[in-house]
Amino acid sequence: NVADYYVSGLKSTLDDKEVPFVTLSMSDAVPQRGQEVLNAVINTYLKYTIDEKNRKTEATIKFINKRIDSIGKDLHMNEAEIQSYASSQGITDITTQSQLSVQDANASQKALDDINLQIRIINSIENYVNSPGANKQPSTVGLQDASLNSMLDKLTETELRKQNLLANNPPDNPVFEPINNEISTLQANIREKIRNDKETLLLTKSQLQSSYSRAEGQIRSVPGQQNQYNSMQRDKDAEAKLYSFLLEQREQLSLKYASTVSDAKVVDYAHAGDAKWPKGSIVYFLASFIGFLVPVGLIYTRNSFDNKITHRRQIELELDIPILGELSFQESSTPIVITKERGSFAIGEQFRALRSKLYQVLNNNENGKVCLVTSSTSGEGKSFVSANLSVTLAYAARKTIILEMDLRKPKISSIFELPEEQAGISDYLENDYLKIDNLIRPSGIPGLDIMGAGTIQDNPSELLEKINLDDLISYLRKKYDFVIIDTPPIHLVTDALIIARVVDAGLYVIRQGYTLKEELDFINEVKSENRFPKLNLIFNGIKREKYGYGYNYNNSYYNTYASRPKNTFGHAMKGFFSRF
Repeated sequence: NVADYYVSGLKSTLDDKEVPFVTLSMSDAVPQRGQEVLNAVINTYLKYTIDEKNRKTEATIKFINKRIDSIGKDLHMNEAEIQSYASSQGITDITTQSQLSVQDANASQKALDDINLQIRIINSIENYVNSPGANKQPSTVGLQDASLNSMLDKLTETELRKQNLLANNPPDNPVFEPINNEISTLQANIREKIRNDKETLLLTKSQLQSSYSRAEGQIRSVPGQQNQYNSMQRDKDAEAKLYSFLLEQREQLSLKYASTVSDAKVVDYAHAGDAKWPKGSIVYFLASFIGFLVPVGLIYTRNSFDNKITHRRQIELELDIPILGELSFQESSTPIVITKERGSFAIGEQFRALRSKLYQVLNNNENGKVCLVTSSTSGEGKSFVSANLSVTLAYAARKTIILEMDLRKPKISSIFELPEEQAGISDYLENDYLKIDNLIRPSGIPGLDIMGAGTIQDNPSELLEKINLDDLISYLRKKYDFVIIDTPPIHLVTDALIIARVVDAGLYVIRQGYTLKEELDFINEVKSENRFPKLNLIFNGIKREKYGYGYNYNNSYYNTYASRPKNTFGHAMKGFFSRF
């Protein structure tokens, strides 16, 4: 206890950063005792620094000796391995061996080209012989079989003679009988000759291909042998350099060990000074009190003036509507944050969980399921939720389509980088003779299509009242597994309430730190009037560090190559100020 007391009272100060002097001080009721304690600490420190240096030097020399022995053995093994490899591979001059292999491959390739030419000529002759009525002899340029060429000429002459007789005689004239017999005999002889020639050519081709493959294999093996030999030589050179380096280090450390001195020097031994104040207990009490009072006051003041929804509990206390999912705030350069790649954002798992819960909500719907996404005001992320939820469904092999039914300020087309000025929903509702399939556009993601808003109209609410909307949804139910409808904010226009008649479920987006608390009364009114079937909530844009609520997701869990955030002072201060 006495030693701990003196250690806790020992203080060190750096009076001037430009001068390397450290002042040690302590408080004690007996000045002489304090002086002796400080002098003993200084002397022990001087001895400790020398002993510590010697211990480190001894340990380093011991380690270097072990490494020198190990590397020396490795050098001998590397030299023996290089010699064994060169002998086993028959390596004398890799460059000359590779040139010979290339020459063999070129010769085999040329011979193969000649054989293939002969086979093509014979195949054309065979087609000519087997095609009755053909009167044009195929080209035999390059044919090396003179006898076959002679037989073909004779067959052509006989057939021409027959054609000349047919000009003046009927086909059943007895004069054609010997000519037909001669033609049949020639054709049979030619077929037999072709069969024999093809067998010989194919056998020769097989032998040439085998020879070419061997030469190719030898050519391909040369770089591998060269790389292996170079790699082994590099390992040997690296071991040799390391061996020389360690020998030099050992000699330097040996000299250092023989001349070890302390880095510290006592300029002035301890002496007693004047009594000092303040008392530590009072300072600690005041610091603790202020450190507690200031943050409590700041938090209370901030919450008193905050009129926005920040916690899930605020929603649950006011609304009797299930919260289907929570989505963290995600900084991203693109509005589509769902990918199939390994190491995607953690928010992807939250959308997948939302997809699973949506299955449960719509599990009784056998036909295509229609889901509407809306919010109170703009900026709460309904289009973001619609787009990424649709992508998640498409990746789960659910054929999905997004309907851009915010006919006043459409956003879905721009999210998927599609041209906005194209016929779409408003055009169909205005002119029902348009074909629905012609208005559907692929999103670029397999299994996901988009039907844009179309031409901006002056009366979108009246268009949505038409029976054409019911026909459109009925058609899409049969064609798709899921139909996701992105609608305007419900507290601004009535479009979403009109569309609700054709949907199976409604998703209402609330954004943390953005949606006003007074909107909860409006949502409660919508629920009490049964404006939407199967109404569920989505709590979007959750910032855990700012509001102290939400899951602590870390992308490094999903990405093997991602590094975890460092717990530095700067990172801590950034998280602190983000709360304001």
